[in-house]
Amino acid sequence: MNRKILLLIALAAATPAAAQPPSFAADGKLQACVDPTFPPMEFIKTAGEAPVGVDIDVIKALAAHWKVDASITTMDFSGLLPGLESKRCDIVISGALLKPERLEKLSGVPYLKT
Repeated sequence: MNRKILLLIALAAATPAAAQPPSFAADGKLQACVDPTFPPMEFIKTAGEAPVGVDIDVIKALAAHWKVDASITTMDFSGLLPGLESKRCDIVISGALLKPERLEKLSGVPYLKT
């Protein structure tokens, strides 16, 4: 995992207020949606197994930090934002760019500068 991402996760973990799960994970669950066709960010290494990659590590780190269970749903990229809007997903961490038209309807946090 990129050192910058690790540093950001470590800094977030050091902040007591950040340890509280956000409202969408207050039930103890974090439902993340990804499109596993974007290696090394997220991909299927072995058919039939769960996705792996940098974004998967970020999802797991957030869940551990918030002390919630993570569940990862895979889908086509075109379904990610509609899945978020329909509450099928709590978060999308899958290479979705923060565009002004997206930010009009959804919240977004830049976590990786490429």
